[in-house]
This record gives sequence, structure tokens and C-alpha cells, in this order.
Amino acid sequence: MTQAVEHSDRSGISVTDLSHVYRAGGQSVEALSRADLAVSAGEFLAVMGISGSGKSTLVSILGGLLVPSGGEVNSFGFDLVHCSSDERARYRAEVATVVFQEFNLFSMLTAQENVATALELWGHERAEATTEATTALEKVGLADLGDRFPGQLSGGQRQRVAIARALAARRPLVLADEPTAAIDRHTGATVRALFRTLADQGSTVIVATHDPQFAQAADRVLDIVDGHMVAASAL
Repeated sequence: MTQAVEHSDRSGISVTDLSHVYRAGGQSVEALSRADLAVSAGEFLAVMGISGSGKSTLVSILGGLLVPSGGEVNSFGFDLVHCSSDERARYRAEVATVVFQEFNLFSMLTAQENVATALELWGHERAEATTEATTALEKVGLADLGDRFPGQLSGGQRQRVAIARALAARRPLVLADEPTAAIDRHTGATVRALFRTLADQGSTVIVATHDPQFAQAADRVLDIVDGHMVAASAL
């Protein structure tokens, strides 16, 4: 079955008084501190900040991968603080997809198989998954490289495979953590345009980055400094 960019609750994301503390070297480190955030459905938000500012923690929480220490997080009808593990799994399957900096590709699968296998895990029939994977790879400019394994691709090409997976999934929420950190300038421009395409197709897109060029592609920019959301500017 094809997953559309739809959900029963189209209100987007509401974050109130969000905090997260983790242990490092025997000390407590506050990654996020009493953060408030509202993101409309279909919005493209760039979350800017240096490494260690808390933006990756925010992506993990909004992706349903990390339970925060405190606060309230409601995303497309899901309470990500108090929901059960089953509800959290359903959220990841139906609402959110995350494009990781490390790509998270299976080394033993080809580019096409990486995209198609993810779709099968999300409920697509194999034939449909293969067709959707081929289409998604064409959209990211990798139509001729679908039979290559990740080890045979450049960093930028692997990143585009990960984005193709997000394109094919058609989730209401697409999150990305430093998607242009390890690729060249030209490929970075391609990647930014692909995220813009996702937003234009109806997905809510949130990208955590220190790449200032994302400010030109996004609808809005949020700055995080030491876990504090200090500015949000409309472009």
C-alpha cells in the first residue's frame, strides 16, 4: 500500500518546556533546556547551531527515537513523552522518517534494495516497493546507480540514497541531522533542493544543521545555543 503524506491530525508539532539531560563522563549534561517550539504542517524549518548545541537531540526526540527528560511534545497527534512503546513504534512507522548523517544504509544491499526494503518493512508489497524505489532514485539523480552497493558510492551519493528513502516513504514528517556535513558544495546544493522538494510535496521538514545555505531553502530558521532556542526568524 502506498503511504501518502497524510495523518488524522494535521496540526503539526507543538513542543512546550522541553528539556533533556544525559550523563557523560560522570556528569549531567543539559542538551535541551525548557525549549518551546511550534511547527506547522508542511513547513520547512532549519534548526541552526554548532556541534553540541542540542539540535541533534531535538531531532532524535521529534523522530520518536529518544524520550526527553521533561516537557511536552505533541507531533501529528502523538504524545511523544507519555506514549507507549507500541505507539512510539507506530509513530515511527506512520509519521516520521529520519535522514541520518551516517546514512544508515545496509552495506549488503544495493541502493535500490536499501530503498525498497525500507518500504517493505513499512507495509508495501514487494513489486510496489521496487517501483517506488526506482522512481525515488530517479528523482535524486541516481537512476543509473541503483545496482551499486553503498561501498561503491560516494558520500554524497549515499546521502541521496537516504533521501530517496524519505521521498519514497511519503511521511508527514521528515527529519535530518547534518545532511550536508560530509559532502561537497555542489552535492550540498542538490541535497538542499531535495529537502525543499519534500516540503513542496507536503511533508513537514526539519533539518538540524550548521550549514548557513539551508537558511535560503527553509521557510523559517531556528537558532539553538547551548540547548536554548534563542531566535526564530521568518525569511
